[in-house]
Amino acid sequence: MRFSLLALAALLFAAAPRAQVYQGLVELGGSASFQSTEGNTVFRLAPALGYFFTDALEAGVRLNYVKFENVDGNGTLFVFGAYHFGRPGATTVPFLEANLGTSITDDSDLVFGGRGGAKFFFLPGGALTADGFVYTTGDVTTVGAEAGVSIFL
Repeated sequence: MRFSLLALAALLFAAAPRAQVYQGLVELGGSASFQSTEGNTVFRLAPALGYFFTDALEAGVRLNYVKFENVDGNGTLFVFGAYHFGRPGATTVPFLEANLGTSITDDSDLVFGGRGGAKFFFLPGGALTADGFVYTTGDVTTVGAEAGVSIFL
């Protein structure tokens, strides 16, 4: 019995996905959320597309679309630069990201912000993401956390 458990554990760890963060990689990812509280419904969609210029440095675009019940949707288009701290073969890759955006639905100010989190590779070309973020526009600051999925091409 003990040998069977050790063999199973060895097989699972041997088959663990490896981080595939490298130069030339394209990341297609994003997150979505739905929230309903006492009749207020909020829907958020945030797709992103990035390109790795080096094994650690990624740049790309992200759309953040938020729709509140009975209110027109609000969209912000961001450009981002991210640095990844993962070592070769890691299944968890921490990252820090800087963002600069502008509204695509109204004439609001520029949006500045950042994200920090990790990508957890569950397949050779797929990762779950978890991060915290902060965005500032004018005199409004938004802080939060999110989870998403990324596919690497």
